[in-house]
Amino acid sequence: MFLKRLSSLVMVAAMVIAVAGLGEPALCAEAATQEQNLALLRTIEANLAKKPNDVTYQLQHAAIMGRLERDAEQISEANKLIKKNPKLRDAYLLRSEGEANLKRYGDAIVSLDIAFKLGAPTPKLLLYKARYLRNEKRYADAIEIVNRVIELEPSNVGAYECRSYCYHFLYGACEQALKDMEKVVLLDPSDELAKRLAADLKKELMLKTSSSAK
Repeated sequence: MFLKRLSSLVMVAAMVIAVAGLGEPALCAEAATQEQNLALLRTIEANLAKKPNDVTYQLQHAAIMGRLERDAEQISEANKLIKKNPKLRDAYLLRSEGEANLKRYGDAIVSLDIAFKLGAPTPKLLLYKARYLRNEKRYADAIEIVNRVIELEPSNVGAYECRSYCYHFLYGACEQALKDMEKVVLLDPSDELAKRLAADLKKELMLKTSSSAK
């Protein structure tokens, strides 16, 4: 029961890399509408026509490919930028996004690791890596990364959610998985799915205890 509901939590953490002073990478859900993205694409392409070698505009163009779900093109453009400048960190982050969206999680992890060598990762980027590791069924590795996220951001809801998922797949219904899911509920009382998952875990643990007693 827990796993059926938990499957709705499994997601590809899509990054829209912000360049040219636009700020931190944002989750795809925060992106504009497709119409707005297409308008932005036209603006970026107009800028590129004037300055075809401008790296900022090239990065923006690769990023908008991701927003438009043109993931293969995003990866291709990122690879071209990396070929020109192997130390261009944003290009690796963009490539990782495209790879993850295509469910190439192993490749996405490799791209993230290169980016991390070129600059310290934020908790948000670390959580993306943990989710990719989780999707690769590398649960112990994912937990190790999530622990770092929680150390940096003790109130990171997504980190506890991810760790609960990993604990459950490693050990089945267990106290660690329940504790983390209850932490999600504590941090976000409006999360009805987390409440149901926590209730499922409690039931599974009670059944385990009852079976053991017999």
